Amino acid sequence: MSTCAEATTGAIARRLGAPRHRIDYVIETRGIEPVRRIGITRLFDRYAQTRIESALLEISTRANKAGVSADDNLDGATLGPAA
Repeated sequence: MSTCAEATTGAIARRLGAPRHRIDYVIETRGIEPVRRIGITRLFDRYAQTRIESALLEISTRANKAGVSADDNLDGATLGPAA
């Protein structure tokens, strides 16, 4: 999957087919920092985009193993520690 050099949270969400609030959640909980800002818009580089995508896959995998939807338990509160 190709990534742009820099992308907003909305662009990342569209590319990954995920709701923007999920992208925001991953950014906040993983401490992912934007490479720059234009006004209030945050821009993330390819490395950050890869980290976001990996975190979404981890959430989905953990939820599937626990038999729940990632949408039902986004924060992983009952899924236990990450493997």
